[in-house]
Amino acid sequence: MPFPDSFLQELKLRSDITEIASSYVNLKRHGRNMVGLCPFHGEKTPSFNIYTESGSDLCAVRSIREIIPHR
Repeated sequence: MPFPDSFLQELKLRSDITEIASSYVNLKRHGRNMVGLCPFHGEKTPSFNIYTESGSDLCAVRSIREIIPHR
């Protein structure tokens, strides 16, 4: 059963994604955003981005893997 949209919006408004992620990932400021090593897979070059203005995150490696599946 999915959560109601109103609950998800309230959760997003009350939560700071940067604060939550920084307890798991060493983040560094890169312009207006934060970057770090992705917590979902091993890597040497930071690909995990947090967009502070929108409160969203993106891992470049995960995005590429979604577009180009492993063979």
